Amino acid sequence: MRAIHDRAEISVDHVRMSLRLFAVLGYAVAGLIIFSADSGVQMPTSFTAELVVIGIVGLALVGISFFPCRIVGYIAFGWLVLVMCVVRIAMGAGFPVLVLLLSALALAPAVPSVSGRRVASLAAVGLATFLPTPGLVFGAPSPVVDVGTTAGILLIALTVFCALELITHVLESMGEERQQNRRLESGIQSLTKVNVGFQKYSQTVEERSKHEERNRITRDIHDTVGYSLTNIAVMLDAAIGLIERDPERVKTMLQRGREQVDSSHTEVRRSLHALRAIAQVEKFGARNLLHIGRQFEEATSVIVDIDLGNAAQTYGPHVDSTLSRLVQEGLANAFRHGRATEVSVRLWESDDRLTLTIRDNGSGSEEIELGIGFLGMQERLSQIHGSLSWQSLATGFVLIAEVVLSGNAGPGRTM
Repeated sequence: MRAIHDRAEISVDHVRMSLRLFAVLGYAVAGLIIFSADSGVQMPTSFTAELVVIGIVGLALVGISFFPCRIVGYIAFGWLVLVMCVVRIAMGAGFPVLVLLLSALALAPAVPSVSGRRVASLAAVGLATFLPTPGLVFGAPSPVVDVGTTAGILLIALTVFCALELITHVLESMGEERQQNRRLESGIQSLTKVNVGFQKYSQTVEERSKHEERNRITRDIHDTVGYSLTNIAVMLDAAIGLIERDPERVKTMLQRGREQVDSSHTEVRRSLHALRAIAQVEKFGARNLLHIGRQFEEATSVIVDIDLGNAAQTYGPHVDSTLSRLVQEGLANAFRHGRATEVSVRLWESDDRLTLTIRDNGSGSEEIELGIGFLGMQERLSQIHGSLSWQSLATGFVLIAEVVLSGNAGPGRTM
């Protein structure tokens, strides 16, 4: 995609330069005719000689157009004609006022603002097109200038120049818009990458916190049960030794042992409730996909529709983790590369095969470059006996992942 943008920009640059060169050559011809008419010098009658003269003057003006300063560059011809008009008026030769105005409008590229350049160029093209139309189309005399005079020829040259300038401005604006869109696209890609990375990081931190909490509760259970059982064992041993000599004391020990059992039972129940609470918020398999879709929808405003079909709640940690990463990467690609506004995620189990389908309404692509994301998905799937395929359609992009469930040893599926 980036190569296509680069080729388009290079093509526009070539067109822009060609238009400027045409403007230069048009002024070269106009300059020759004007100077010959004003000075009384006869133009060469030979066609070859005319081409040589025009070529020499044109090359000279092309050299001026490549001058570093923009005002002295390709817009210098507007200044040149304007000065020539003023000189003619000062010498009493006379010059139509509208031609002088049109020459001034030919300086449109010197206007600082883009909107000002467009307005000036449009005004110049409008005037230059309207004024000679009666003489050029209908053969009638122009109400302002006769196209057979030097002023008429100058007017036609100015028309061509202003039209080329207007086209150049349009092309430049298109180039600026492309660059701005490219910057926006780059910003969107960066934000999406950061968002996906943050989701992965938050999920990792959440899993780590849960793991640490489980370990803490496990230690509490171990310490509580171990301490209680040790005390009960000591009291039972003592009771056995005193059962014949001091029955009343044995009775007291047994009562204390019973209290110790009740206390341990309460502590164990509390710890098990804490573990159950962690298990309830744990997001395995299908539940985690819903969580990922909801987070992505809130972060990007992309509509995410997740249909779990007949899929189980969990397929074990390895398959569940891979499914989560695939959905994250698929959503990111749909938003970052396809500029999708809607994404659907479907899970379906059939004949010992689990199929994950991610479909978006973004822009498809005839050529798919296997980046790090695609290669990473393929590697993850290969570790759980899965495969990855994709299809680019006119209505969007489809990503399909298939996993052979019988090839994955691990905890049983939970429906």
